Amino acid sequence: MESPLLTLPMSRKALTITAVMATYNYAHGITQAIDSILTQTHRPDEIIIVDDGSTDRTRDVVASYGEAVTYIYQQNRGPGAARNAAVRAATCDWIAFLDHDDEWLPTKLQCQARAVQETEADLCYTGFVVVSNGRPDQIADPAEPGNLFPDLRFRNTVGPSSTYMVRRSTFLSLGGFNEQLGASCEDWEFCVRLASASPIVKVTDALVRYHYLPSSASRQYKRMLEKELSIEQTLLGGTSGLSRALTRRKLRSAIYSRAATGRREGGQSGALYLLRSIYLWPSLGFLPRRYKQLGVEIADLFRYSHRRQQ
Repeated sequence: MESPLLTLPMSRKALTITAVMATYNYAHGITQAIDSILTQTHRPDEIIIVDDGSTDRTRDVVASYGEAVTYIYQQNRGPGAARNAAVRAATCDWIAFLDHDDEWLPTKLQCQARAVQETEADLCYTGFVVVSNGRPDQIADPAEPGNLFPDLRFRNTVGPSSTYMVRRSTFLSLGGFNEQLGASCEDWEFCVRLASASPIVKVTDALVRYHYLPSSASRQYKRMLEKELSIEQTLLGGTSGLSRALTRRKLRSAIYSRAATGRREGGQSGALYLLRSIYLWPSLGFLPRRYKQLGVEIADLFRYSHRRQQ
């Protein structure tokens, strides 16, 4: 299954864009994200921030921006529910998402507006800079739209939702983000649904600073494992018969491999998850680092056993 090709031009009518942000207890850092919206060379027509039940000073910080920002408060229901609420409240044709701890570079919306005006895309995504523990770590260049499948079934090859600009009508027709997933794989699951049926376009430039905290991710490996397994039916959409059975094994292999990495980063052994991943899909060419990690895990086990015997 391939993403629809982008071949037909669309009229260059003026785009209306709503910037959407979900936040929770991030009063100490949210100004960085809001400021990156306000300094866009193509300013959004409206900014909607949904506070997902914060108990800190988030309301006061957002209020300091006055009428430039629309603030909505809701009881804590998770980021997917907060983003969905913001999109329902939006009045513009396009939605651009930004997580409260990420930043847009100044030309992000300008480049995306140009890209969707030149195509019939329903989603536009960009490259991004991964910032680990406060330091730029690497520039991520997501897969090209025509090459998303089948790899998109096994991992998020598009990137975080802070890079997305999506047509509001398409977002709503797909039901928005899956609110049952919480802060886990909701952006990946949404992209699979959208890319399966709608045309998309990519801006190669890295136009988002995506803040990644490895320690935080490692603590959530159990939740991520559970949630990723729960979206299996979506990820297998369009497959059948033997192809579906093989794709399921490969998908589960990838999911258990990520769980092993998260467990390892959290200071625990991921060997059992790695063994399960390799059993499901043993190919050396698929996630080859699994074998290296398993070797490290086994060496650690021998060292631990040796110390106990001394």
